[in-house]
Amino acid sequence: MYTLDGSEPTENSKVYNGPIALLDGGTIKAAVLGKDHRVGLVAGKTIVGAAPVGWTAHSAAPSDPNQAIDADPQTLWETQLSAPNASSHPSALTVDMGTIRRIRGFAYLPRQDWNFKGVVDRYTFETSADGITWATQVAAGEFGNIKNNPVLQEVQFAPVEARYFRFTPVRDAERSGWAHVAEITVLPAE
Repeated sequence: MYTLDGSEPTENSKVYNGPIALLDGGTIKAAVLGKDHRVGLVAGKTIVGAAPVGWTAHSAAPSDPNQAIDADPQTLWETQLSAPNASSHPSALTVDMGTIRRIRGFAYLPRQDWNFKGVVDRYTFETSADGITWATQVAAGEFGNIKNNPVLQEVQFAPVEARYFRFTPVRDAERSGWAHVAEITVLPAE
């Protein structure tokens, strides 16, 4: 038995028959229904952000940028950070979502192996409708205490419409001059 609306599963909830699509993220709560029709302990899982279906990633870095959107936290996109006053964005990760979406933020997952080289602690985030003209930065800042707590980081901003987004690491927690992204996604506007 499971629910997708945040409510507790009951004996009348949907029965799990196979994969459940959560293309814009969400929360699933599930429980076992006993032979006596009693609902067992409830387990829940929240999926953050949009599924990268039809997305492609691009970067000037030699590592595969699609590793940042492959739904595998063990793979990493890696880049050497650019000089602060560089006119281009060689360390930027650009993602084409394939269609215009209304988004209200993004989520960044740092590497999960407790190696802090390349864990981004300062960033900029931009959006674009066409991949050529970029809006003013919709977010820029610092992931506070990420070195001690390398968990999924969510950043919210006023909703915008965009087909492309560009995540630019500015600094890493170790000051190594490298940046890694295990996963990155956007938060759909409701």
